[in-house]
Amino acid sequence: MMNDTDDAQVEVRDGRRLSIRDVARLAGVSRGTVSRVLNDHPDVSPTSRERVKSVIAQVGYRPNPVGRALSKRSIEAIGILIPDMAHALFMLMAEGIESVASRHGYAVMIGNSYRQAAKELMFGDLMSQFAVSGVLMIGAGKQSDREFSQRVCSIPTVVVGRKAAGGIFPSVTIDHCVGAKLAVEHLLKLGHRRIASVLGDPQSEAGSERQRGYQEALRNWGMTPDPALTAGGDFEPADGMAATRHFLDLSEPPTAIFYPTDELAVGGIRIIKDRGLRVPEDVSVVSFNDTLFAEMADPPLTSVHTPAREMGVMAMQLLIDLIERRGPVRDVVLGVDLVIRRSTAPPPEKNEARANSR
Repeated sequence: MMNDTDDAQVEVRDGRRLSIRDVARLAGVSRGTVSRVLNDHPDVSPTSRERVKSVIAQVGYRPNPVGRALSKRSIEAIGILIPDMAHALFMLMAEGIESVASRHGYAVMIGNSYRQAAKELMFGDLMSQFAVSGVLMIGAGKQSDREFSQRVCSIPTVVVGRKAAGGIFPSVTIDHCVGAKLAVEHLLKLGHRRIASVLGDPQSEAGSERQRGYQEALRNWGMTPDPALTAGGDFEPADGMAATRHFLDLSEPPTAIFYPTDELAVGGIRIIKDRGLRVPEDVSVVSFNDTLFAEMADPPLTSVHTPAREMGVMAMQLLIDLIERRGPVRDVVLGVDLVIRRSTAPPPEKNEARANSR
C-alpha cells in the first residue's frame, strides 16, 4: 500500500524536482517497486532493483526524510523536555545530549514546560504522536512522572538532574544533599555560625535535597537550624532577592548566605551591595551549579560544580542503550565538588581580628 508521502518531491542535480512516481516511470517499474528498493525490501527482483538504483543515481534522487517519517508515523529523533530554557544549567545538559544524539544520527526536538505539569503532559502526548525514538526529561518535579509514562507509552525515557518517581525511568543525577553540605561546611570552617539559606522549589528534588544538605551540615556541627535564617521557595531570581532583603533586615543578620543556584546568588549580591555591604568582607556568599554566572559574578562565586554537560552526555548514552535494548539500565549519580573563588571569607569579626593583629 502506497502513502501520499511517497509523492514527496526532492531536488535533483539540475535543479528540477522529481517525485517517486517520476523515478518509477524512468525505471519502467511500479511506485511500489521503487518504495521497496528504497526501504531495502527483499521482495524485489535483482533486475528491477538494479534498474531502480541506476535511475536514482542518474537523477540524484533522495527520499524526503520527513515524508518517510510521517508515512511510518515514526521519526529518528529524541525529545528533550526542559523546565526553563533560560536556565544556563539546563541548556548545558541539552548541549551534552545533542552532542551524543547527532553522532548517532538522531535529530533533537526541544520542549519548554515552564515548570508546569500540564505542559509536560502535552509534550508527552506530542512525542507519542510523532513516535520519537526516545525522550529525556530534564529537572522539574516528580509529580507528573507516572502520568507522563502513560502518555509516552513504551517510548524509552531517561530523567536528568533528579530521580524519577518510584524509579519508573532510569536517571542521571547528582547528590544535591552532598553538594549543599560541601558548601555550608566550607562556610563553617571559615568560622561562620550565622548562615542563612535561600530555599529553592521545595517540590523539586534539587530544592528539597539542597535544603536538607544545609540543615544536615549545621547539625553535624552541633547547631540547630534557625527558621529565621531560611526564606524563599522558588528558583526565580526575584525570590532570592526578596529572601536576601529579609535576612539583612534581621536584628542579627547572617554573616554568610547559601543560595541554591548561581543566578539567585547574583541577585542576592546586588541586594547586599545596595545596602552598602561588601562581599565577602561583610557577607560571604556561596552558591550551587558553577555555571558561567559564577565566573562572571562580582566577585566570582564560590559554587558547587554540577557536571551538567557530562550529565547530558551520560543520559543520552543511557537512552541509546534503552533504544537498542542492550540490557538493564541503572541510575547514575555523578560526583560534585566545591570550586572556591572570591565570594567567601571568614566572618567580619575574624577579619577585624586579623587586621588588628598585624
